[in-house]
Amino acid sequence: MKISLRDYQQEAVDAVFSYWERAPSTPECPASPLVVMPTGSGKSPTIGETVRRLVQEMGCRVLVATHRAELIKQDVKAIRSVWLDAPIGIYSASLGRKEIAQITVAGVQSISRQARKLGHIDVMVIDEAHLIPPTSSEHYGKLIEALRKVNPDMRLIGYTATPFRLGQGYLTQGEGAVFTAIAIDVPIRRLIEAGYLAPVVTQFVSAKIDTSKVSKTAGEFNLKELGAVSDTDEINEAVANDVRTALDAGRTSAIVFAANLEHAARLRNELQIRGVSCEVVKGDTPQETRDAIYTKFKARKLQCICSCEVLTTGFDAPVVDVVALVRATLSPALYVQMVGRGTRIAEGKTNALLLDYGGNIDRHGPIDEVRVKPKRGTGEAPVKTCEGCLAQCAAGCRVCPHCGKEFPPPEPKSKLEEKASEKAALSFMAQQEPPRREKVGRVEWHRHSKKDSPGAPPTLRIEYYAPAGESATSFDRRIASEWKCFSHPEDSGAYRGAVRWWRDNVGCRVPVSVDDAIELLDMGYMAKVVEIVTKPSPTNPKYREVVKVLQERPREPGEDEDCCARRIAELGFTPDISSGEDKHHCPTCGACIRKDQKEHPDGEAAGWTDDDTLPF
Repeated sequence: MKISLRDYQQEAVDAVFSYWERAPSTPECPASPLVVMPTGSGKSPTIGETVRRLVQEMGCRVLVATHRAELIKQDVKAIRSVWLDAPIGIYSASLGRKEIAQITVAGVQSISRQARKLGHIDVMVIDEAHLIPPTSSEHYGKLIEALRKVNPDMRLIGYTATPFRLGQGYLTQGEGAVFTAIAIDVPIRRLIEAGYLAPVVTQFVSAKIDTSKVSKTAGEFNLKELGAVSDTDEINEAVANDVRTALDAGRTSAIVFAANLEHAARLRNELQIRGVSCEVVKGDTPQETRDAIYTKFKARKLQCICSCEVLTTGFDAPVVDVVALVRATLSPALYVQMVGRGTRIAEGKTNALLLDYGGNIDRHGPIDEVRVKPKRGTGEAPVKTCEGCLAQCAAGCRVCPHCGKEFPPPEPKSKLEEKASEKAALSFMAQQEPPRREKVGRVEWHRHSKKDSPGAPPTLRIEYYAPAGESATSFDRRIASEWKCFSHPEDSGAYRGAVRWWRDNVGCRVPVSVDDAIELLDMGYMAKVVEIVTKPSPTNPKYREVVKVLQERPREPGEDEDCCARRIAELGFTPDISSGEDKHHCPTCGACIRKDQKEHPDGEAAGWTDDDTLPF
C-alpha cells in the first residue's frame, strides 16, 4: 500500500525540483541541493518519493548512498513504500548483495572502488550527508569524482538533520563544498506544534562536568582528558540519581551518552545499583545481542541504554523520553544528533527530558538555533576515517561515534572554559511550557525601589513562598515574585495592571500609593493564598511569572468607613471575589464584587461594569 506524505515531506520533495528549475548548473559546479529535516521527521519517505519522481517521471539512473547497512535497508523500504515495483539493486558487502539497477542503494565503502560498475548516474542521493568530508581523498570524494568522470553534470542531493560539520561550518560553504545550497530547512518548531515531533524540556542537573582544564585537539575536546573529568563518582552518582528520579516520575526510557566506553559501563553500574534496568551498547556489541537489547528497549521492557555515541545516528526508538548528555562536545552536529534521539513521538509520551551535564546548550545554543562556527583558514578540515566502519570523524576523536572503535590519543593543546546549563533546549519552549500550579505557604510584600534608577517610582513587591516541609530550608523557597506599580501614572499600562491585580486578589479600595497598598495588606484585606499558577517569563525563562492567585476564602467586607462596603449595602450587593461569575466593579473605589440580583433597578444607573475575568 502506497503511503501518503505529510505536508512538509511533500514540500521537501518539491523543493529539490524547484531548486533545479531556478539554480544555474554547470559541469564545473552542478546544482546540488541539501535537504535539512529534523531527526524523526521522516527523511526516508521523502527520499523514496524523490527517487520515484526522478526515475519514473524523468527516466534518471539514481544511486542512493549511505554508510550503514541499517540505513540501506531503511532506504530500500522507503522507496518500496511509494513504488512497490521499483527497479532496485542493493550493493553492500555487509548485506551480501552486489546488484546494479536503475536505482542502486549502496554502502559507500562497498561501492566507492566499484564506480565503473555503476556506469552513467544522473543523480546521487546521500543519506546522512553530514558525514561527507570536505576532501576528495575519502570514500565519498572518490566515488563522486569517479562518477562525474562518466557524467560531469551528475547532481547530488543530500539529506541530513545537521547541515554542518566540526571544523568546516555549513556543508554548503567553504572550498570543496559538494552542495551548492540548502533547498529547504524544515523547522523543528513547526513539527512540534503540528504534533509530529515531541518537544524537548530541560531541568536542573545535580552535577556539572568541569571542562576548564580539558584541552582541545583539532576542534574537539581531548577525549582522554574529557573522560577523566566526566567519569567521577560524584558525576556518575548524580546522573544515576537524576535518571532514577525521572523514571520514578513516570518516564520510561532513557539514553545516556558517556565520554568513553569505560564511562558508559560505570554509569550502567550506578543505574543498576539504583534498580534501573540498563545495558551498554558498544561498537563491537554482536548484532544479535544489540538487536535483543533494542527490542527490549523499544518495548519498554528495558529502562535505559548507556552508550559512547554509538546511538547518535540511525537509531530509531520513539519511546526515548530521557536523554542524558554526560559528555561535553564541541561538535554542534553531534550535540543535535544526540538530543534528537528524544524528539520522536510515541504513545504516552508528551515530551523528552534533556539532562545536560556537559554545558552543551550553553556552548551551542538551542537545537533549533545552533551556533555554527565557519571554518577558519583555507586548509582542509581536520578529519580522519574510522577503519571499522569508514565513517568520517573529527581528527580529535578517540572513539568512533558510529561504531565505537578507538583511535590513538591526541596531544593536548589549548585550554577551554565551559559550564553546564539548564537553559531551554528549544528556543521557543519557554512559551510552550504549560502553566504550573504550586502550593503557597506564605506571602510577603514590601516596597521595592530600583537601585540603578533612583528617580523611578517605587513598586509593591509580592513574594510567594513554598509551604514548610520536613526541613526549615524548604519553607524559605521562593516560588515567584510580582511587582505592582501603584505609584506609576494612572494612564500607564503598569498602573492599570496593578489595579486589575488588586481588584482580583484583594478587593477593597484601590490604593493611591505603594505605602497605602502595604498598609491595606497589613490590615488583612487579602485572603490567605493557598496556591498560585505560574509560567516561565517570556523575556527570561529563568524566572516565572504569576498567572493566577488562588485564595482560601472570599474577602470579608470592609469596615463601615470603607466606601465599597457602603455602596454594597446601598445597592443590595454581596461581596464575593472568589467567583468568576457576575463579577462587577464598584464605581467609586473599583473593588470587585458580585451582583446577587441581575435585574436590580439601580444596577445600570449606578454604573457597574462587567469584568470578564476567566476562572482557572
